[in-house]
Amino acid sequence: MYTFGFLKRPEQQWFLVAVLVILSLLTFERFATLRPYHNQRISQLQLLFRALAVWSTFSLFIAKLLQPSLFNGGLELWLLGIPLVLGMVFFKRETHLKILLQGLANFSQGEDITYQIDCLLAVIRVKETTGDRNAEIALKGYIYTHEETCPNIQCHLKQYKRNMIQLNIIKNRRRAGMGTQNIV
Repeated sequence: MYTFGFLKRPEQQWFLVAVLVILSLLTFERFATLRPYHNQRISQLQLLFRALAVWSTFSLFIAKLLQPSLFNGGLELWLLGIPLVLGMVFFKRETHLKILLQGLANFSQGEDITYQIDCLLAVIRVKETTGDRNAEIALKGYIYTHEETCPNIQCHLKQYKRNMIQLNIIKNRRRAGMGTQNIV
């Protein structure tokens, strides 16, 4: 964490606690939005460490706030909150719909596009490993949105969509007994 050895007097402790809370919140928010690691496990572990740092500084703030009333439960408060933080980090539902359905022209930084690609890979991973219907719908929505916003005629996603449409036409004609003639 951060150390401020020169802030040892009791009247400066509030400043130290405020700085710790603000900096831990900023690092957690920045890490949670950027996700700098591409490995999902490493990223989740780092997010857990950041969340524990936020909980630690928040517990410190509560203990400091209740210090005049002779509150002695700071350690217990911190220990009781750790399972809650673990649960919130590990069981957090990943929703990438907002960032996936944003067109590439709407991004202002390269980091935003990298984050969108990470979100897309996470949705593909969920679809392949669990067969989640919501992930499949999100993936199709991303493909259709990308098709509408991408100016590149040779775009791979546009070609993928055309291939999927042709495969669906072939399947429907085979079911209807029409064969595979006259396919565009």
